[in-house]
Amino acid sequence: TEIFMAVWKQVIEDDIYNTCSWTVKADPDCVFLAPRLLHILKRMPETGEGVYLNNCRMGMHGPLEVFSRNAVRSWGKGAKRCFQHFYKLCSGPCLWGEDMFVDQCLSKVLKLTRKNVYTLLTEDHCDPPKGWDDCRNRSSVAFHPFKTLHEYEFCLANAEPNKFKDMEARAIKDKNIFLAEQKAKDKTKVLSPNGSKKEDSCRVDDNTDYQTQKGLFAMEGIISLKICRNKCNDDSRCGAWTWGKTRDTWSLTNMCFLKVVHGDESIIKIHDSKVVSGLPCRRSKEAESSRPKKGDEPSSALMNNFELIGENLPEPMLPDLPLGLLYCFSLMIPGSYEQALLAWQYAHRTNLFACDASTVYSNKSVEVADGLVTHVVNNSLHCEKGGEFGTVLNTDIFMAVWRRVIMDSIFAKYSWTVKVDPDSVFVAHRLRDSLTKFNESRSGVYLNNCKMGLHGPLEVLSRKAIVAWGKGSQKCFSHFYKLCSGPCLWGEDMFIDQCLEKVLKVKRVLMSKLLTEAHCDPPEDWESCEDNSSIAFHPFKTLAAYEKCLKTTTISNEDVDKFRFK
Repeated sequence: TEIFMAVWKQVIEDDIYNTCSWTVKADPDCVFLAPRLLHILKRMPETGEGVYLNNCRMGMHGPLEVFSRNAVRSWGKGAKRCFQHFYKLCSGPCLWGEDMFVDQCLSKVLKLTRKNVYTLLTEDHCDPPKGWDDCRNRSSVAFHPFKTLHEYEFCLANAEPNKFKDMEARAIKDKNIFLAEQKAKDKTKVLSPNGSKKEDSCRVDDNTDYQTQKGLFAMEGIISLKICRNKCNDDSRCGAWTWGKTRDTWSLTNMCFLKVVHGDESIIKIHDSKVVSGLPCRRSKEAESSRPKKGDEPSSALMNNFELIGENLPEPMLPDLPLGLLYCFSLMIPGSYEQALLAWQYAHRTNLFACDASTVYSNKSVEVADGLVTHVVNNSLHCEKGGEFGTVLNTDIFMAVWRRVIMDSIFAKYSWTVKVDPDSVFVAHRLRDSLTKFNESRSGVYLNNCKMGLHGPLEVLSRKAIVAWGKGSQKCFSHFYKLCSGPCLWGEDMFIDQCLEKVLKVKRVLMSKLLTEAHCDPPEDWESCEDNSSIAFHPFKTLAAYEKCLKTTTISNEDVDKFRFK
């Protein structure tokens, strides 16, 4: 970032950008076809604050950055403001590359118009299609990276065959010469004294940050530690990596930090419960061939875990007219604090028990209170750590719960279904009032409760959304299995959010007041529960804290008449 800030300062001082409508920052190893960009920019009007183009679904990537004239002016005036803003959020300098800093600054702080143009850049770090590096895609404006001259010429010749028809043959000849030279070097290479040591470089340290003398770069939108580690594997300069596994921290959630490790350098390990770190896992050819690869199909046994509606599980029948608005359910671990909370909630007809119908699921039949017995789910409810990576997962547990919910088919009689945690202070009638403005759509609707993505304490889905989820859950698992080169290490909330929005195309509606909780950047003193516009607060794990929050949030208005406190 510091290097490019100096470059940007010089660009703005030179003022050449002011004589043109658009400014493009292009890397030297980027095969950039300017006429294709000009065709796109003809349809892109300027705005007062400016426009810039986002080139990747994971966030803007640096090899090709495109800004309107007003956008460069806004960036020049506001860069210092952005640094101060993010310095406070990150409790120090954010460990971002220039591309992420510019992207976050322009869109989140300076509020410029951000146009997604995913044909702008085809590159290895943005989930490209198979065979992308032959550069024959006529809609792509740029391809990246091509670091040798013969690779660059080969790509350019394929991208513009009419202009560079003689270049392809020369590039192939140069490539053959290059490969022959590399093969000769490999034969004479001598192993270093440590070269024969067999080290456990594939080990991962959970709750640990690796600190080195020099960072390589940081990437946003990296949705699993597997992908982060693979990014490190793919870059020969990378000696260590750290992935932000937390769901609640700006500049850390789904961030991948790649780091340089010099030959004699010792990595400093710092305890940090929000991250996981490791070394590059560059395995032998034999080991590499046995691990899942991008595009591999999951086994039938894994697929069966994600079957909710299918050959073995019939589709529920939806009556034409729902019997009521809200059906709510919770999952309870027997003998835990959750059981006492649910018993109190049942006695006071609050939380899920204020809905039109409700169910408590558990892994065994338990009489929670007089008249309240759990429905049984065939699962231990023990949340294992995930595979070789040591990350806690709950997706398998909740897939078993969702399977039972759909089999019971109570949801089919109600317009909306709510999954609510026992330690959520959920005011049901506030949700009921809010839902009146939503109409069911063909594929269903679900509510997003956090700007960082759906969080699990309160999930709200229309009944058609649940049918779509039931029918498509296996399709989603297969899709993300290929993307993550194996099972994605996600919780249930992230899996269902990514599945419904990205794969099944269910309508996703952000409702900022749906959930106020510790893991979604809440306002100061949020735990006082004085905001009587919030539909739910989370977490409150003791009965005293739970009752205090509920009383506070309902005592200041007409809500108080809807509860009986003993």
